[in-house]
Amino acid sequence: MEASNNTTQRNYYDDLAARAMDNGLPLDVAIERVANAYLDGKPAPQGKRKLERKERDGLFWLSRTVKDCPTSAWSTEPMVLALARYLSQEHLAVEGLINAVAQIAPDALIRAVRYSGLVLN
Repeated sequence: MEASNNTTQRNYYDDLAARAMDNGLPLDVAIERVANAYLDGKPAPQGKRKLERKERDGLFWLSRTVKDCPTSAWSTEPMVLALARYLSQEHLAVEGLINAVAQIAPDALIRAVRYSGLVLN
C-alpha cells in the first residue's frame, strides 16, 4: 500500500473508540461501535469531499483500534463482517492481519471467508 498521510493524521476510528471509552463503554463495545461505523461508510463527507472506500479501508485497517483488537472483539458480528469486507477487496493488504486473526479467532476468520464469497471464487 502507498504511504499516506492517513497514518500520521488523527484517525477517525481511533478517535471514535476513544470517545466511546471516555463515555464509560467497555473496549469490546467501543470496537463494535467502530466496526459498525466502518460498515456504515463513515466518516461522513468533509465539506464537498467524500472519502473513497479505499481511504476508509486504510483508515480502519491501519487504526490502532484494529491493530490492538482483543480476541473477544474479533468474534463479534460487526468485526466478522468488516473482515469479510477486507477479504473481498483488492487494494489493501495489511501485513500479518490474516495470520493474526487466524491464531486468535479462527472461527471468526472462517465465518468472514464464507461471508466474503472467497469460497465461491
